[in-house]
Amino acid sequence: MTHLPPPVRRLLLAVSLSGDLEPSRLPAIAGAAALDEAIERGVVRVDGNRVRASHPLLAAAAKKRSGPREQRELHRALAGVAADEGLCAHHLALASRDPDERLAATVAAAAARAFAGGARREAAELGEHAIRLTPAGSAQRPERLLALASYLETAGEQDRLKELLTANLGSIPGGSLRARAWLLLAEVCYEHLDDYRQALERARVEAQADPGLHALIVAKMSSAVISVERIADAEASALAVLPAAERAGAEVERAVLFALAWARGLRGRALDDVCERWNAASATPGHLAESPERVAGQRHVWRGEIGKAVPVFERLLALGDERGEAGSYAWARLHLCELALRTGDWHTAQRLLDEWAETADSELFVEPYHLRCRALLAAGRGLPEEAMRWSADAIGRAEAIDFQWDWLEGLRARGIAALLTGEPASAAEWLGMVWDHTTREGVDEPGVFPVAPELVEALVDLGEFERARAVTSRLGMLAGQQEHPWGLVTARRSGALIRLAAPPGDDAAAAELGAAADSYGELGLRFDRARALLALGRAERRRKKWAAARRALDLAAASFDEIGSPGWAARARAETDRIGARRPGRAGELTPTERRVAELAATGRSNKEIARALFITVNTVEGHLSRAYAKLGVRSRTQLAQLARDDWDPGQP
Repeated sequence: MTHLPPPVRRLLLAVSLSGDLEPSRLPAIAGAAALDEAIERGVVRVDGNRVRASHPLLAAAAKKRSGPREQRELHRALAGVAADEGLCAHHLALASRDPDERLAATVAAAAARAFAGGARREAAELGEHAIRLTPAGSAQRPERLLALASYLETAGEQDRLKELLTANLGSIPGGSLRARAWLLLAEVCYEHLDDYRQALERARVEAQADPGLHALIVAKMSSAVISVERIADAEASALAVLPAAERAGAEVERAVLFALAWARGLRGRALDDVCERWNAASATPGHLAESPERVAGQRHVWRGEIGKAVPVFERLLALGDERGEAGSYAWARLHLCELALRTGDWHTAQRLLDEWAETADSELFVEPYHLRCRALLAAGRGLPEEAMRWSADAIGRAEAIDFQWDWLEGLRARGIAALLTGEPASAAEWLGMVWDHTTREGVDEPGVFPVAPELVEALVDLGEFERARAVTSRLGMLAGQQEHPWGLVTARRSGALIRLAAPPGDDAAAAELGAAADSYGELGLRFDRARALLALGRAERRRKKWAAARRALDLAAASFDEIGSPGWAARARAETDRIGARRPGRAGELTPTERRVAELAATGRSNKEIARALFITVNTVEGHLSRAYAKLGVRSRTQLAQLARDDWDPGQP
């Protein structure tokens, strides 16, 4: 680097400090001839209308071999030729070592402009410079601290935000300013719901004299998304403070509208007016993570309107990335994962979860989000042991921090897995907990925690038809009121399943259940379609409609294979093996299920292990094994294993 002529070395350092520069601005920095010579020496290159170092190592070496004073002087020169106010403020800040109130005000204003324009990370960087340049006794320091904190929150820099506010909380005056500090700390720094609420209560007390800020905090305190409780009260609270929020300005109004969107979404209400009002609140783009559009996109998923949901989340993903809103980007990815879980797109869900675990996105969320998605993925694929393990972790973590949304989703995954392993009593218990909680707390959106069809199936298996009818009745009522695509199809599915199972059975119900499966397919809900076909096949088998049962079960198995649900496909084929098992056969001949039970027993598997492998109950295994012993003339597993060692085929007399 020392062999370069001073003008070329100065030009290289300028380019290295600025990232890139327009060629027309370089003569004022290093002289007119420096650029041509730097290009000839291969230390810089021109890309379009930008000059850059030819290699990152050259830029690094240029900065390493220059002193702080030289860099400050060059930043001052770069400020004089900067293309915009933000870049000028950036260079002026880097050119200054000591506090300077006037310069701090200039840099703070540039940070605010960058934030308003959607340049979140640039705003955070300028905001940090503004704090550094602000004299300790300045009356503007608390406001600039809070501005920087809001920039860091939007950029997803939670650790830096917490460090900033906890170190400076004592210097922030009481009242509205300190209330805003507690509010920011509550939003990003407290995992347990009790800690979150305590921070909000401290903020509320500090904000008594500020109606707008008080309205914002009250709306946050009544937010329904984490606790999933008192949904109607949450909506009423948000509506009550909305007028004060509107008078307070766009930021407060938007926050209250976001709380209102969650309450309305969980109640099954349309959100178009809330989204329009949020977008119209200010010409400045709002924080996407707190946009009602995010809730509206989820509502499309809950309703089974997949084609409408995808573009919403893809747009939020692109905007979050473009604006540097790490939290917004991560939320959009989470919602795309949840959408994939609803549609049976296990490959996409797996990819998103793996990427999430491997990137910085994982730092933006506490564990239950990731854990419950893993549990639902395993349940959908038909991996019961894995689903139970993930759901136990999700439920335990959610209970530890009182995040009831994730607790409910963990229970849902556990209930689905129990149905797969032929444990309807356990499934009914866990799914019933979800149904009872959401019913009690006023969650009238039937698709947000979609346990109704699995709960009805478990209740039908247990012969609890009245309770199954009550669930179906409420589902049908809500779906009809909301013109809910998923809810309407699911109410038909549940009602048909009850009519098929309750004596004396209903032939028309079989056609209706098959039509429900077709409707799921039209909605793009492939897992729901396959599950409905499996339920139809099982019901037809119980009614001894052998041909119809085989058709439905074969189609279910193929559908599960197609989406990558091997456990569910095996369950469908196990049901197929049981078709006609009680029809008369030759004396001593084992039925297909007796044969499979005997084969597994001969390998040394326990009754519980056989039940899990064949998706039947332990009592059923015992019955099949007892009949197999009688037909084969054996009395123990030892004798059965001896037959196998003698190359005897347990499927033959």
